[in-house]
Amino acid sequence: QRDRTPFSRIMELPVYVQFNAEAFLSWRGARVIRKLMRYEKPWVMGSDCHHAHRRKPNMKEAREILVRKYGQEKADEIDERSCRLLGEHAENR
Repeated sequence: QRDRTPFSRIMELPVYVQFNAEAFLSWRGARVIRKLMRYEKPWVMGSDCHHAHRRKPNMKEAREILVRKYGQEKADEIDERSCRLLGEHAENR
């Protein structure tokens, strides 16, 4: 979008930000994630998977890219937060 004001206002809110695993698997999505990661926000990763055959979750592939691009520590941080929000314990991953 040309007018980034609404987006900037959203990013100022005290909220968690979710990115979908699928975004890591395309050049355009990875570019957007790279820009968004500059914001000091609590990130979580989701799958946007509505049907396992037509829209695969791709979580494993996305996490491998996340580790490669942003490091194991960042990936673990995102995993921990995601598990807490889902009400699961990280050790049950």
